[in-house]
Amino acid sequence: MNNNRSKCVRFLSRNALIISVLIGVAVGFAFGFGLRTLEPSSDALTWIGLPGEIYMRLLKMTILPLIVSSIITGTASMNARTNGRLGAVSFCYILVTAAVGAVIAIILFFLMQPGN
Repeated sequence: MNNNRSKCVRFLSRNALIISVLIGVAVGFAFGFGLRTLEPSSDALTWIGLPGEIYMRLLKMTILPLIVSSIITGTASMNARTNGRLGAVSFCYILVTAAVGAVIAIILFFLMQPGN
């Protein structure tokens, strides 16, 4: 009995983050569906959604500095020849993906014809 309990405690301690995230998702769904039945006003919905909006904006603010610091750290640890080759490949990748995105956008524009 004691061995099974220690396995259970060990499992819960290893997966505490996953379990707490799943519990938070379940509570959020229950809260959202419960509020839907009350039909709150638009002002109430704004105030309820404010913490989530602030959290998403904070996450977006941290993405760019993380990417830039990662790129700087990665390029500082390489020699000049490897760094130049990687820069050329990265530049070509950026150009190709931007061109593909632009072509897809133009095709979708002509297919959907927004504004008509």
